[in-house]
Amino acid sequence: MNKLPPAQDSITYKFTVGEQEGYITVGLRGDGSPDVILLTIQEVGTLARGLGHIVAVLASLCLKHGVPLETITKSFKGTAFEPQGFTKSKDIPTARSIIDFLGKWLELKFISGAKGND
Repeated sequence: MNKLPPAQDSITYKFTVGEQEGYITVGLRGDGSPDVILLTIQEVGTLARGLGHIVAVLASLCLKHGVPLETITKSFKGTAFEPQGFTKSKDIPTARSIIDFLGKWLELKFISGAKGND
């Protein structure tokens, strides 16, 4: 497995799903593709925060072992559990869960070619 470089470009995006806020941070390889995914939910100590963290760790491990981002986003999209509801994203107005939002956002940002405004 490759180690992270001492410095790496990244993108951080603040999101809201229902009443829950958080941040998606994606570390980028030299070609601009995702290398590391971090998901931070605002409420410390919650189940949502812990599960969000571990999902991002597993997605990062998948990327490092050659799993295509398309496979990861496909497995995330449509996942439904609380919190869910409206978002503040123009391109993703609703989400069935934070993981659903993460999959849609990653796809929009890195796969679909139709780059969103967010």
